[in-house]
Amino acid sequence: MKINQLVLTLCLFVVAVAAQAQPTKGSILIGGNAGFQAESEGDANVTTITISPLAGFFVTDRVAVGGQITGQFYGGDAEGSIIGIGPAVRYYFNGEGSARFFGQGNFNWLNFDPGGDFDSESGIGFGLGAGLDYFFNEHVALEAILGYNNFKFSDADDARNTFGLTIGVAAFIGGGN
Repeated sequence: MKINQLVLTLCLFVVAVAAQAQPTKGSILIGGNAGFQAESEGDANVTTITISPLAGFFVTDRVAVGGQITGQFYGGDAEGSIIGIGPAVRYYFNGEGSARFFGQGNFNWLNFDPGGDFDSESGIGFGLGAGLDYFFNEHVALEAILGYNNFKFSDADDARNTFGLTIGVAAFIGGGN
């Protein structure tokens, strides 16, 4: 019981001491996340590097509209890349505090280049996510997004669905802070 009280007291202290970040109308959001994955099945090994930068402009105190680029690069026994670009929107549910919850959606036009002698494919996709920005100061936050992505290439019979957690960093520039 004492440990729980200590943890609760520590959490309240951290929240009280942290800077109160206030992304407001006119602010610019620049952020993104990156990931690394190594896969092996039998003798086959594939390495995947993912980057996903995001830029947005706050049209109101809680809504940022902008764009996102997604890149997945494969190496090892399977080479190739997927590049996507499209609009994105983010809505913050709470207007102040060091921990800010948000929902995010994006739409992507995608191009898959499998490498080698294979033809490239294109397609469309979308993503939805729920996230948390934890602000270290007024302008920089660590963010985590639990998200769902769906994309389908034009020649594919079925869409590809993914669900996962990403970690990234966001910076807030300008505005009425």
